[in-house]
Amino acid sequence: MSYIGSKNEFVTMDLSEMRPEGFLQTILDRQKNNIDTVNSSNGWKVRVNCPICQSSKSTYQFEKHDFHLVQCDVCSTAYFDQVPINTNDIYSAPHAIGDAQEAYLVNKDYRKIRFATERVQLIEQHLVSQIKDVDILDVGCGTGWFLETAKDKGANCFGVELGKDLAKFTAERLEITVWNCDLTELDTIKKFDVVTMFDLIEHVENPLLLINSAKELLKDNGIIVIFTPQFDSVAIKTMKDKSNLIMPAEHLSYFTEKTVEKVAELSDMEVVYYATKGIDMGDLKSFYEYNNQPQLAESCASLYDTLQPTIDSSKSGNHLRAILKKV
Repeated sequence: MSYIGSKNEFVTMDLSEMRPEGFLQTILDRQKNNIDTVNSSNGWKVRVNCPICQSSKSTYQFEKHDFHLVQCDVCSTAYFDQVPINTNDIYSAPHAIGDAQEAYLVNKDYRKIRFATERVQLIEQHLVSQIKDVDILDVGCGTGWFLETAKDKGANCFGVELGKDLAKFTAERLEITVWNCDLTELDTIKKFDVVTMFDLIEHVENPLLLINSAKELLKDNGIIVIFTPQFDSVAIKTMKDKSNLIMPAEHLSYFTEKTVEKVAELSDMEVVYYATKGIDMGDLKSFYEYNNQPQLAESCASLYDTLQPTIDSSKSGNHLRAILKKV
């Protein structure tokens, strides 16, 4: 795609909302807090094989808080060599609902306008002309700001949320059903047109099992919408262990385009859409602020609208979005 084409497709964002001053320090502190939570709860277990293709062949990338991040030589999935024995140590911790509300409700209105509306439009482009009356299950729905927008547009909305307090909070706030369980344990006869996983699949120990469980809940020709960090990206390759997306206790694995293709192959689904739409320049702004390099930080912020479209069109953005279709 030409630069003009990528620029025309690009939708900017307000970095003062999404990457305010002190953002990276806040995230790094939260990551350390979650590691301490796991250490004081059920602890960790070693992981040797790739969580997607099960290959044991991998290449070391870097280390963070004594956790080694490697990348699979077969399907390019990146993953940590240790994972929490019980991931619910984090999501049902006393501080979890406060962290979620601080991260996602403070700027909820901006998120609904900038991100939720875009996500609704993406679903409409690949499923129906209008989202009205579509049955949507949002896995890892969190505070529900996406479902709030979808509901306002007439969709029939349901959620799954592992955090007990957060599930109750969102169910009451939106007056919808939110199941407090792992998707693989969801007991319902209901089928859905769309299962969404926004910033979710990186949090689970077995992503392929999650995809197959979601597929079983789809109607014929239904779709799974996945948004997740993209490992082979400009920001992650630059920031490495200081990346706000590299979280040993929370983000257990990282996808690439090759990973998505392997997931589709193993789950017998079709990839009908793939793109990267990152915030690399915004994350680099926070990185250079953290390193006390204000001129570089200012340059990244001022060049966001200029350089991010090219990063995205080269599939090097630090967030990917993919749609898998049940066929």
